[in-house]
Amino acid sequence: MASASFRHPKPKPVPFILMVKAAPKTWSDSLAEIATAVQSALESDPFAQAVRPNYLARWTRVYPCAAGKRLRPALVHWCCSLLGGNPENVLPMACAVEIYHNWTLVHDDIIDNDDVRRGNPTVHAGVLAEKTAEGLSVAKSTMLGQSTAILAGDILQGWAIRKICELRSKDVHSDLILSLIERIQDFLCRELISGEALDVDMSVQNPAQITENAVMDMMIGKTGALLAYSCEAGARIAQHHLNENSEEIKQLHLFANHLGVAFQLRDDWLNLFGNADVVGKSVGSDLTNRKPTLFFVRTLTRLEGSARDDFYHLSGRELSPSEVKKATQMMVECGVVEEVVELMNAHAENAIRSLQMFPDSDAKTYLTHLAQYSVARLK
Repeated sequence: MASASFRHPKPKPVPFILMVKAAPKTWSDSLAEIATAVQSALESDPFAQAVRPNYLARWTRVYPCAAGKRLRPALVHWCCSLLGGNPENVLPMACAVEIYHNWTLVHDDIIDNDDVRRGNPTVHAGVLAEKTAEGLSVAKSTMLGQSTAILAGDILQGWAIRKICELRSKDVHSDLILSLIERIQDFLCRELISGEALDVDMSVQNPAQITENAVMDMMIGKTGALLAYSCEAGARIAQHHLNENSEEIKQLHLFANHLGVAFQLRDDWLNLFGNADVVGKSVGSDLTNRKPTLFFVRTLTRLEGSARDDFYHLSGRELSPSEVKKATQMMVECGVVEEVVELMNAHAENAIRSLQMFPDSDAKTYLTHLAQYSVARLK
């Protein structure tokens, strides 16, 4: 498996200049064009519209049609271009990885009991509100909301596979299409869900016994696997072959693994220090759920005595804004926030270095800007 060669680096902090200005128009324009094409394709696709009952069909389409960042579709396009392929041929695959990403969000929101996603109700919370407003009991509405979310996620998986099959219309060989579907099952699905399971499992462990390597393994699976698959799919369509172990694809997996860690660490930072109105979901929920983020695990390791006890009790329950602020301030004062931000920046820099073997091109520039954006974004 390509990701097996990845090692969790402990890089010496390197100077890394984050973007302080808007990304060049060539990068933002390319991303906007891809997002527009994906949005149009998803909104007009009849697959989810035919789902029954009607409210399940509607909620199935909410996440993928909500115009997210569309970074995974962009990876498909840019990696296809990076290896000399025609990016116009990969729109079905770009849609597939976006749909696949969104089923994980629907289920993740159930697991984390989050009520808001991208500024709107999550599926289970939205159905709960709708059905209670219609007069159904809270208990039944809660059950229906969770069931609808689980089923919506299941439908989204089927929709993603269906989009990959549409690569036939782009003259992609059927053997390659089958291989891409196989890779979803024997690499992406397994690694991503394993990463999510590790995340859930660590949430009930004694945080003092969780190692940083375990946290890194979780991030590579939960976040990095889909990024790696997106890069791989675009590259393989460009190359017209079945080999997922070419040197080019190995380097793109390395790029994606570093990018995934940087991206997840930034997500964790935003959950602690972001603006809830900008992020689109509540700040501090990782503390409420006592999620074993690197920020949390390192702080527990760093603090001692009563300070450690005080910090631990500022987690695992509903917290007031002042309590969230107190917990984050403790992280800052013991130096953990600065350290993790340095590590995050180093992973972004290592992602950029992973692209060195590829000739200069617009696609390489776009991927470089994406790595920079991953640690500078505000949502």
